[in-house]
Amino acid sequence: MEQNGSEWKKMDERSAVSDVETWKSMFLGRYDQTLGTGGRIVLPSKFSDIIGNYYDSQVAANYSFKDPESKKVVVIPVKILAKWIAGIRKHMKVSEQANLYFNYLSSFLTPKFDEKQGRLVVPQSLRNGRLNKEIVILGKQDHMVIWDKNFYDDQVKLEQAKKEDTVKFLQDTENLDILL
Repeated sequence: MEQNGSEWKKMDERSAVSDVETWKSMFLGRYDQTLGTGGRIVLPSKFSDIIGNYYDSQVAANYSFKDPESKKVVVIPVKILAKWIAGIRKHMKVSEQANLYFNYLSSFLTPKFDEKQGRLVVPQSLRNGRLNKEIVILGKQDHMVIWDKNFYDDQVKLEQAKKEDTVKFLQDTENLDILL
């Protein structure tokens, strides 16, 4: 009985260490930045450290697959991109959508990343018509999204209005008061 208990303790300790390491390698938070000349962006130091310490300073960038005309650029560590590609490759023979997504993933560009200065240079083809001077860098766990600030703020307002409409509907519905 004691032996089983100690085994469980060892498992819990390993799991906790793994969870801490996973947490340290996640891109989290919102950061307002400025797009410099030539597409240079000074990344938050936490994001720079993550790219350098966990992903060998290798990142890739592309437009948003879901909304290619939107004013945002997806930046992802190359190691994560490779996992995404491997995952979608399994479905390519049976799905035209999987083929389209595979082509999108395969078209990521490799922007320049200067680990010492924490700067990323977004290729001109990705920033033209998408990013203006003021930007927002949003951490999305295993990748980050760089948004045009005005576009991002407008999207947040739209989402907030939808949420307020839903809350108002629930408040006006007598039978759903318990849900609030």
